[in-house]
Amino acid sequence: MKKKILFFAAALLGICNAYAVVKWDGTSSTKWSNGTGTKANPYLIETPAHLAYLSSQVTAGNTYTGMYFKQTEDFNLNSKTWQSIGNDTYQFAGIYDGDNKTISNVQNYLFGTTYYAKIANVIITGDSYALINKANGITEITNCHNKGTKLNSLAGLIYQTSGSATLTKCSNQAEIAISRTVSTTTTIYVGGLIAINEGDLILSECFNTASVSCDVDPYNSSYNSETHVYAGGLVGYSSRPISIKQCYNSGNISARTNSGVSGKRSADAAGLIGYMPNGQIEQCYNAGNISSSTNSSASTFNAPVCASQIANGSSLSVLACYARGISTAISGLPSSLFSKGNIESCYYTESAEFNGSNCYHNKINNTSVHSVYKSDVVMKSELILPLLNTLGDYFTKDLEGINDGYPILKWQAGTRYTITATCDANRGTVTGGGEYPNGYTATLTATPKPGCTFVGWSDGETANPRYINVAGEATYTAQFTKSSYTIYINQDCTSNIE
Repeated sequence: MKKKILFFAAALLGICNAYAVVKWDGTSSTKWSNGTGTKANPYLIETPAHLAYLSSQVTAGNTYTGMYFKQTEDFNLNSKTWQSIGNDTYQFAGIYDGDNKTISNVQNYLFGTTYYAKIANVIITGDSYALINKANGITEITNCHNKGTKLNSLAGLIYQTSGSATLTKCSNQAEIAISRTVSTTTTIYVGGLIAINEGDLILSECFNTASVSCDVDPYNSSYNSETHVYAGGLVGYSSRPISIKQCYNSGNISARTNSGVSGKRSADAAGLIGYMPNGQIEQCYNAGNISSSTNSSASTFNAPVCASQIANGSSLSVLACYARGISTAISGLPSSLFSKGNIESCYYTESAEFNGSNCYHNKINNTSVHSVYKSDVVMKSELILPLLNTLGDYFTKDLEGINDGYPILKWQAGTRYTITATCDANRGTVTGGGEYPNGYTATLTATPKPGCTFVGWSDGETANPRYINVAGEATYTAQFTKSSYTIYINQDCTSNIE
C-alpha cells in the first residue's frame, strides 16, 4: 500500500509539473542546451533564462539571421525589468515559434526591433506590453495574440511597422487606455494591433475585441499648441496604404483631445483604421461603438472630429463590409460609415446609430450612396449573406452566437458538420440541411407534394419536423408514398378520375 501511495504522489507531482508556469527571477541568463538553430532542429527556449540569454546576445550584436527558435513552456517574466530582444542597432532577424505557449507579465516590449524576422504562435498574457516595438524589413507575424489585462503600451502587438509587414490570424484582447497630459505639440497613435504603420502592411484574419481609448489634455489652460489623436481597432494611423481582408473589430474605440484656449486639435477614431490615406478593405466588419471629440470648454478653433465605423481616409476602397456599432461625433467633420473612395456591397444596420453634427446617415433615409441600410432582422437572416459574399464565400450565419446573431467570417466559425437532407424530388421537399457547429440543434422539415404523404425518415424515425443534435456528418432521407393516383378512362385523356 505504501508503494502505491508513493507512486500516486509521484505521478500527481509529475502532472502538476507538466502544467507549471516557469517564473523568471529577473537576473538569470542561461544559454540553451538543445537544438542547432535549423528548421528541423531549432534552438529550444525552455526557461525564461534562455529567453533572457537570447536578448543579451542580440543586444551584443548576434542577430541570429535565419536561425530558428522554439519555446517549450509557459513563461512568467514576473514583472521584472526586461531588456527587449533587439534594438535599433542590432535587430532580431531570426524565426521565433512560441508554440502557443504563454509569456506573461512582460514589463517592456518582448521584442525591441526586428528585421526580416518571423514570429509565430506567441501568446502574451497578464500585465504586459506589446509584442514588438518596431518591426522593420519584411516581418511576418502569424497567430500571435495579446490576451493581457490593461496594457502599458499604445498597441496590442506592434507599436510601429515599416518596410513590408504581414499579420495573419493575430489578435488583441487586452484593454488599451491611454491618458496623457501634454505641454508641447503632440500626436498620439493608438491601435488594437498596431499604433502606427509606415510601410506596406497586409492584415488577414485579424481582430480586436478590447476597448481602445486615448484622452489628451493640456498641461494648463493657456496651452495652445497642436494636439492630434488617432485611434483604431486594428491600426491607429498609417502613412501608406494597407490591405485588410477578413478582419473585424468588436471593441469600443474612442479618441478625445483638448488643446486649451485656441490650439489646433483633431481626434480621429474608427473601427478598423484611425486614418490612412488610401488602401483596400475587404470582407470586414465593425461591431464596436466609435466616438471622438475635441472636448474644450473654450474655443473650437480648427478642431476636426471624425468617428467612422470602418476607417478614416482620403481615398479608400471598401468592399463587402458591414457595421453595426454606434458612431458619435461631437463637432467638425462628418461622422459616417464610409465617407470617401470606392464603396461597394457595404451595409449598416439599424443599430448602427449615427449621432452628432453633419452625419451622413440615419436609420431609414439613407442619404449616402456609399453604403446601404438593412434592418437588424435582415442582417441576422440568410438574406444578407449573398449580398456580403459578392467577392467570395467568406461570411456565414452566426450559429455559434458569438456576434449577437449578425454575420461572422467563416474562419471564426470553427469546425462545422454537414447535415445532408434529401428526398425524392417528385414526391416532396425537405429543408434544414446545411453546415452546423457541434452541439447545434438542426431542424429538418419534410413537405410532401400533392397526392403524396410523408411516412418517415430513412433511419426509421417518423417525427416531422425532426430535431437533430449535431455531432458529426450525417445524411437523412425523407420518405414519401403516393396517397392518390390518376386513372385515365379515354383515349384522348380529356377525362380522368382519381
